[in-house]
Amino acid sequence: MDSPQSIETTLLAPVLPPIASLTYDTLSRVFRMVDGSHATGFGVFGRFTTRTTQLYYIALTCKAFVDPALDQLWRSMDSILPLIRILPMLELVADIYMLTRNPEIHERKRLEIYAQRIQFVTLTGPQPVIAPFTLMQLMSLLPNVQGISCSSDLLTTSTLPILLSEGLRRVEISTPKQGSHPIPTQSFLYTLRAKVPNLESLVIRSTLGPHTAKVVSSFNNLRMMDVTLGRDVSEPDLVQIFTLPEVQTLAIDFPETSTFPSLKIPFTPNKLHKLRIGGHYIIVSSILKQLKGGPLEDVEITIRPHPGNKKQGSLWASVQALASQWPATLRSILLVHVGGRPSSPWPTCDFSVFFHLALLQKLHIESWKMSSAQFEDLARNIPHIEDLKIELSVPGEGGLSFLEVLARDCRNIARLDITLDTYPMNVVLPNLIPSNSSLKVIVFETSSLNGPTELKRAVDVAKYLGLLFPSLQDVTSSRSFWKNVSELVGMVHDIRSTLVKSMSSADRQ
Repeated sequence: MDSPQSIETTLLAPVLPPIASLTYDTLSRVFRMVDGSHATGFGVFGRFTTRTTQLYYIALTCKAFVDPALDQLWRSMDSILPLIRILPMLELVADIYMLTRNPEIHERKRLEIYAQRIQFVTLTGPQPVIAPFTLMQLMSLLPNVQGISCSSDLLTTSTLPILLSEGLRRVEISTPKQGSHPIPTQSFLYTLRAKVPNLESLVIRSTLGPHTAKVVSSFNNLRMMDVTLGRDVSEPDLVQIFTLPEVQTLAIDFPETSTFPSLKIPFTPNKLHKLRIGGHYIIVSSILKQLKGGPLEDVEITIRPHPGNKKQGSLWASVQALASQWPATLRSILLVHVGGRPSSPWPTCDFSVFFHLALLQKLHIESWKMSSAQFEDLARNIPHIEDLKIELSVPGEGGLSFLEVLARDCRNIARLDITLDTYPMNVVLPNLIPSNSSLKVIVFETSSLNGPTELKRAVDVAKYLGLLFPSLQDVTSSRSFWKNVSELVGMVHDIRSTLVKSMSSADRQ
């Protein structure tokens, strides 16, 4: 006989509905999380991914699972072959897929049901060759496809008529494999513009010449564009790309071989919020100087060294011009210098250009060194910063005053990624004033450590960081010393929370 306690437990236990009675939306969210990470063995379909096999068996479990599981199974495809194989009258003749007869109404209906489930197509290998008559049966078959991604050599006369539908929103084309014979990018873009007039996002990893760039500049409904421009692209076409009426995110890269001249035409973007630009400083500076107005908020600048010319003064002048035009709207700036780090702070580096950006929340200055004094000056003048990444030069045993300035003046910072040539290990605890900083993550990378790195030193550093940054959760580094510090910081917070709880309990009593 059950005890009263077990009966009470049974009566009070929540009654869970049968899993088969869950709604379609709930099951879809659950099946979307299937990733194959908990699978064992290889399954019965060796060429399928583990996730595919799992969703296949989930669909066979019960009737309620069929639609949500199959929708997730067919949501993203890496080939069009599974789709065309749904037609039973399809045969492979001399390496070409063709229909031996017209599909019946019910066969066509079944094909459409599966085709409507496909939303994303990422072609990863050679695609089937389809006969022209068969293509006529498959054209405009994917009404719900939102994005396609593939290398340009996979855009063939057998795939384009199937993939390009009016509902398409994103296209990403990567560089073709060596030895392949892709459709010319210019021809593809003409077809894309005609078939998908409302395309919103275009990414092309291949370098575009002048004629292809002219076609790209005519996509008037694009909201996001990411392209690489080669030599001989005209200034009017470049300005046209920057001033496309609906573009909000623009990424343009000029490879090192590009000989694009300095831009001399001022231009005002319409809706551009995010700009990512890369190239040698002459090109980048000329574009930034001619950029006038617009709602710009987020800027990422990647500088490559210009052959035979190491002067960077004009770059910082252009960054100054950029900051002065958007002092009240710029929220994020990433300034990256590739091709080697300067051995000492460059005299042309003027970090004060960031001081007057009232809403600056994210600042990454990669491979541009600054001194400890420059850092302290910067921290005092970017009070709203939330994400900061820098390379800092701290000579000798300079102490940790730069962190104390950060904790005092940058109350909103959540993440600090800092690279140090030499880490000053002297920690001063007695005079430390705890802050209200919200810093949660510090990423430390150092080339050497000054002073002993034994456990006692790690304990001192952990106490220092734990007191200075009450919200600190993780100290990340490839060095074992900082991994020890990270664990000890957690212990500091545990001890603090235990003390706070015990003091609160004592007060109540």
